[in-house]
Amino acid sequence: MKKLFFLLSVLSISTSSFAISDEYLAKFCLEVGKEKIQYQANAYGCQVDLNETYVSDIDNRWYNPSKYIWYAVKEECHDRDRVGVTVQYYNGKCF
Repeated sequence: MKKLFFLLSVLSISTSSFAISDEYLAKFCLEVGKEKIQYQANAYGCQVDLNETYVSDIDNRWYNPSKYIWYAVKEECHDRDRVGVTVQYYNGKCF
């Protein structure tokens, strides 16, 4: 019984270390997202307005130490209606 209580205590403490708000992730990784969008747009030969960058999705599962943020800009580019990229957040850094 003591082992079970200890295990549950450790699990409850460890899961809170991965808890990060969606708003924090979106703001923290925004500049990396914009850089990646600009790079992608340049590769496509398209012009984008980085001031129109928005978060299209976030994978912020509590049990995963890596978080993923999808940024996009609505812009017609090579038969697509947007230019989008994925940014990974891990260990306090955005990639």
